[in-house]
Amino acid sequence: MEPKYKPRHDAIADTNLARGFVKRKKYDMAYPLFKKAIEKDPKYMLPYVELARLYETEGKNPEAEETFKNALNAEPENVAVMSEFGYFLTKLGRIKEAVEILDRAVKKNSYTPAYYYHHAYALAKNGQIKDSLGAFEGALSMNLYDSKLYSLRGEVYENSGMLKEAASDYKKALELILKIKE
Repeated sequence: MEPKYKPRHDAIADTNLARGFVKRKKYDMAYPLFKKAIEKDPKYMLPYVELARLYETEGKNPEAEETFKNALNAEPENVAVMSEFGYFLTKLGRIKEAVEILDRAVKKNSYTPAYYYHHAYALAKNGQIKDSLGAFEGALSMNLYDSKLYSLRGEVYENSGMLKEAASDYKKALELILKIKE
């Protein structure tokens, strides 16, 4: 058995504390903790991703992009970071770059359905609807209970004029969020 990487405990603690501050919208207290966690353990990717998301939340897209790039410099083949960075670029409308990064992530074939649905979403934004819907099906085959998957696919359906399918996916996403059972 190969030994797996284990992040430093103090970096994990700083990251978790910062995430708590983000949930309470105390962003000014979260930033230094994420940065401290990165400083303590540059190979621990979660604080990079969370810091980039926080920057994005506050509309600081250049800082978010820089954080993702720093993460990929520290660990170039990290599929989780590639997935989040690709999704971020998709939302910015930089589809070609996003698809390239997400294609690399999918070829690694070692991450949760998140990279499939981020990839599927980017493909749809790139006009590759058939490929996109196929990727969404792949993600669904791995995890039927991810509300974000349904909401993104609902958006793709809606933008493609497939309103009945969009409504169904939005409903399923809402049911999963609220944990409604029929």
